[in-house]
Amino acid sequence: MPDTNTPGTYTFYAECSTVPNCRTATNFIISAAPIAPVIAKSPDIATVCEGQTLTITVTTPGSGGTGTCVDEYRYSTNNGGSWSAWSTTLPSFAAITGTNLVESRRNCDSGTCVSSSNQVSWAVVADPAAPTATKSPNVTDVCVGASLSLTSVTDNGGGTGTCVIEYSHNGGPWTTTLTPFAAVAGTNTIAIRKNCDGSGCDLSLVSTYTWNAVADPAAPTATKSPDVTDVCVGATLSLTGVTDNGGGTGTCVIEYSHNGGPWTTTLTPFAAVSGANTIAIRKNCNGSGCDLSPVTTYTWNAVADPAAPTATKSPDVTDVCVGATLSLTGVTDNGGGTGTCVIEYSHNGGTWTTTLTPFAAVLGANTIAIRKNCNGSGCDLSPVTTYTWNAVADPAAPTATKSPNVTDVCVGATLSLTGVTDNGGGTGTCVIEYSHNGGPWTTTLTPLQLLQEPIP
Repeated sequence: MPDTNTPGTYTFYAECSTVPNCRTATNFIISAAPIAPVIAKSPDIATVCEGQTLTITVTTPGSGGTGTCVDEYRYSTNNGGSWSAWSTTLPSFAAITGTNLVESRRNCDSGTCVSSSNQVSWAVVADPAAPTATKSPNVTDVCVGASLSLTSVTDNGGGTGTCVIEYSHNGGPWTTTLTPFAAVAGTNTIAIRKNCDGSGCDLSLVSTYTWNAVADPAAPTATKSPDVTDVCVGATLSLTGVTDNGGGTGTCVIEYSHNGGPWTTTLTPFAAVSGANTIAIRKNCNGSGCDLSPVTTYTWNAVADPAAPTATKSPDVTDVCVGATLSLTGVTDNGGGTGTCVIEYSHNGGTWTTTLTPFAAVLGANTIAIRKNCNGSGCDLSPVTTYTWNAVADPAAPTATKSPNVTDVCVGATLSLTGVTDNGGGTGTCVIEYSHNGGPWTTTLTPLQLLQEPIP
C-alpha cells in the first residue's frame, strides 16, 4: 500500500485470487490537508477597554484541502463560552469585558476536510471608573477665601494603558495636579476624572465636589442706649436693635466687648465711668475660612454729675431786718452734667424754679437754696447750696425817764434823761440817737437849760 499522507495520484488494484490475471485498476488522488489562514489582531495589543472595536487581518490565506474550500472566521466575547457562526467575513465587533477571541479555519466540502483553527485573543477591561475623594473642608458652605482641596482621592479602577487622575478647578482646564485654591463668592468646584490612553478607553465619568462660598461676616450694627454723645457718670449704657448684617457660615454669634474688656456673647448693660465708655460688637463665625467681621464701636463720653452752684448773698450779712430784700449775686455754674442744664432756686423752702426772685425777709430764718439740674442721661441733681439770713424785727423805740421827772419847770432848769433803755429790734451796729428841741440827731445825750417855752 503506498503512503497516502503525501499528496499525489495513486493507483490501486483489486483482483480475485481464484482467477489468474483477474484484477481492476483504481486511481486515488491524495490532496494536501487544509491549513487555516494565519490571522493578526487589530488592535495588536494584549489589553483593551470595553467597547473597543476588535477585528483581524489575514497575514497568510488558508491553503490545502479538496473540493470547494473557503476560509472561515468566528468570534467569542466570553472566552469561548459561546461563539458567533462561522463566516467568510472578517469579524468586527465591540469588545466586552473579559476574554475576547477570534478563530480562523479552512473548510472544504469534500469529505471531512476541515483544518484546525488559528486563534487570537484580547483581555478586555472596563472603562475607567470615576475616581472619588473627600472634600476639604468637608462642608457645604465656606467663607470667601477659604482654602479648598480634596483628600483621599481614590482610583476606582478600570481602564488600561497609562492612566492618570485629572482635576479641573472651577471649570478650568484639566490638569494632573491637585492645587488647593481660595474660594471665590458663589459656587466653587473641583471636578475629577480618570484618563487612560489604552485602546478604546473612554474618559471616566466626572465626580464633581462643590462648595458654596459666602461673604465673610459683615459688621453688626446697633443703636446706642441712651442714644446720646455725653452722659453722666453712673448712667446705664447698653445697645438696642442689634442687627446681624449677614455674611459668614457655620455657627455665628454676635460678640460684645465692654470698655475694651474680653469678648463675650452676652450684652451686659453697665454703669458709665468718667471719660470714654465703649461697647464694641462683632460677628464671629466658625465656618471654614471665615474671618471675624470688622468691629463696630459705640462710644459715650461720661462727665461728672452736676456740681453744686455757688453765689454771693445780697446783702452778704448774717442778720437782716424783717422786710429786707434778699437775693443772690454772682451765681456760678461749677460744671458737671450734660444735656440741658439749668440753675434752680428755692426761696424759703418753696418750689424750685429757674427764676431767682428777690424777696422781702420775714421774721426768723430766710433761705435761698440753689442747685443744678441736667436732663442728660444718668445725671443726678447737684448737691444743694443754701444761703441763709436771720431776719429780726425792726428797731423798737428806746425809752427813758425825764430828769427832772416833772411836767413843769422854770426857765433855766437843766433838762436831761436818765434810764435810757434799748428796747431791742434791729441788727447791725445800733445806736441810740437824740434830738434836742427838734435839732439834728446825735448819739450824745447833752443836758440843756430851758430858755423860754416848756418842753413837752
